[in-house]
Amino acid sequence: MKTAPRVGDSTSPLIEARVWSALGSLVPTKDPPQAAAALQRAIKLYRRLNDEPGLGKSLLALGRISVFMGRFEAAASQLAEALPLLERADLPKALARYFETIAFLKMLTGDLVSARANFEKALSLYRSAGAELSLAILLNLADMTWAAGDLDGALDRFREAVALIRKSSRVPKDMLGFGLTNLAGVYTERGDLVQALALAREGLPLRKVSDLQGALDHLALRTALAGKPHDAARIAGYSG
Repeated sequence: MKTAPRVGDSTSPLIEARVWSALGSLVPTKDPPQAAAALQRAIKLYRRLNDEPGLGKSLLALGRISVFMGRFEAAASQLAEALPLLERADLPKALARYFETIAFLKMLTGDLVSARANFEKALSLYRSAGAELSLAILLNLADMTWAAGDLDGALDRFREAVALIRKSSRVPKDMLGFGLTNLAGVYTERGDLVQALALAREGLPLRKVSDLQGALDHLALRTALAGKPHDAARIAGYSG
């Protein structure tokens, strides 16, 4: 593992812990093993210092990386230890991030009901804290709402997410495409085939070719409901 810059024998344990924690937070998806190793060093130092806020935030960051790496049992343990530390430190943004992370963990392990509840909690805390909303939260919350069969709720969530994505200049086009094509899927299930087609036409060109299966499944259903079973079969065959 790379050595953190300017950390040496003369560095105070608190500064060193902060450096390792920052390093782990800066490179989580680019190099998860390196990020995890950095955070583990920070956690060890924060434990020695009895620094609960630092320990809680580092455990949360490590839990997120563990979820990303598919280490779900480790993530659950790390996040369980982080929660009371974050609560005692009264860190609302970190708590929002905690519930967001738990929601992803629940989603990836098949507990969609808990995932939806935790996404709702994270969204509420982000808003209460005045933090910038994570658009991924809104999209995933919309998905969980849709999966629960709440079409009205899913429609509202996807509309909100799409509206916010359109206003942002920093969001990749495929995220807008994801929101639009899923919104098309909700309209299809509601029987509004005209609106579904308009959204699909806008959203499909924005999606990555390697990530089209779900969008094409929605379009195939819409085409079948429009009375074109042969075209629907072709679309379904292409997406398969």
